[in-house]
Amino acid sequence: MYNSQLVPNLLPETELLLCCTRTRISSPIADRVQCLLQQQIAWSNLLSMAEKHRVLLLLYHSLKGVCPGAIPAEIVSTLKTRFLENTRKNLILTTELLRLLAVFEANAIAVIPYKGTLLAASIYGKTAFRQVWDIDLLVDEVDFSKSRSLLLSEGYTLKETNDREQSFFHADRKIEVDLHWGLTPFYFPVDLDFGRLWSRTKGYTLLGTEVKSFCEEDLLLILCLQVAKDSWERRLHLEHLAKVCDIAELLNHYPQLNWSEVTDQARQKGLTRVLHFGLYLAKNLLDADIPSEIWSEVIGDLIAISLSRQVCKGLFGDIDRSFADSRNSLFDLQFRLKQVIFYLKMRERPRDWWNHFLEIGRNGLTLLKSRGIISTKQ
Repeated sequence: MYNSQLVPNLLPETELLLCCTRTRISSPIADRVQCLLQQQIAWSNLLSMAEKHRVLLLLYHSLKGVCPGAIPAEIVSTLKTRFLENTRKNLILTTELLRLLAVFEANAIAVIPYKGTLLAASIYGKTAFRQVWDIDLLVDEVDFSKSRSLLLSEGYTLKETNDREQSFFHADRKIEVDLHWGLTPFYFPVDLDFGRLWSRTKGYTLLGTEVKSFCEEDLLLILCLQVAKDSWERRLHLEHLAKVCDIAELLNHYPQLNWSEVTDQARQKGLTRVLHFGLYLAKNLLDADIPSEIWSEVIGDLIAISLSRQVCKGLFGDIDRSFADSRNSLFDLQFRLKQVIFYLKMRERPRDWWNHFLEIGRNGLTLLKSRGIISTKQ
């Protein structure tokens, strides 16, 4: 069911959430859900955790399927309302995504959409099962400037600039688009070749339209990379359980995954520990289906296991129930030092450690100057 070492002192609400964070409920899990619902459930806490971890829709889907009669009427009403609201919102985002992809194609720009409603449709089976806030697009660095200009011409305005990405907002449509030319920030530098990713894309059906995105083998590694990155972007907490659920659902949806491709690519990029980290979380929290030979390699990576336990200590603690923005100042040095150490441990090759320091030195100085922390005068 779950690894008690990853989530100690489990409350009934927490266990219920873990049992329900999936699209398909097995008989043993269904029995456990029914048993938990016989206890005194603090429904407000359960909904708060589900909202924070962006799995409210899966909670509703699972509870409705297993034992709808055990849920208080007001909770059913709340969950149903949120489900319908999310369905409408995801339809709007999907429609806009398809429109933008057509615009990029007309301007001969290769673009890979990822996460969002496309991920929901391809591995969850329904776009309504995943809470989505924006549209994520990945382009080659050489096309970034042209892509930015294209979004501006389509009525979007620049909202925020971050490392290797910019966020845009369309005031009339109330839609945010994150335009990326890299998948990780400078303080966790991982370079995945866009040309290779583009050449390996496959077609997925979205509202009857074929859309190109990462093949499942590349997607698995990218999802593990996202989980590893976000673990220390939010003060030792995974940003939300939904990202672990993405990994688990992908593994369950593609039982014939080409594991040799996944492990070979991870080894070439120095991301074997990142892969082990994501798989360990998905297996122990959400019962992801992982071949025994791969699992043997995962549990042999003691550093990956240690890092998994580290980030899960407070996953369902009080601080994680807060909706306050937990992002930290770039110059919170104590936090940043711990963050760098975590990211260094996540990589298994010494040359990647040196690359971390080079990127931090190169980009950190630029950011310090841009924020006025140090003078640009000679």
